[in-house]
Amino acid sequence: MTWETITGSLYRATFELLHIELGSDKPLTSQSYENLGLLTAKLLAEHIWQLASDEQIQLITDIKIHPPRTDDREFMLILVAGVTDPQTLQHINT
Repeated sequence: MTWETITGSLYRATFELLHIELGSDKPLTSQSYENLGLLTAKLLAEHIWQLASDEQIQLITDIKIHPPRTDDREFMLILVAGVTDPQTLQHINT
């Protein structure tokens, strides 16, 4: 899909927001939907990510989100590593 169309711009913006919401600069294809999907709003990009994960479809984008500082770590990924209860993660994220 091309980003130069209105629809393409919508998809790009929603995927950028999903990356920001996750607090991750890594591509969605390297993120586990099973672990992180519950931390996102149930919007267009989240549903596409879930479908791609369920059907083992690889999403390829050129979206790059850069952390504001060089030594920052991804907060939600740190929590996912230490907190196993999905309800606790959702509570922290809201």
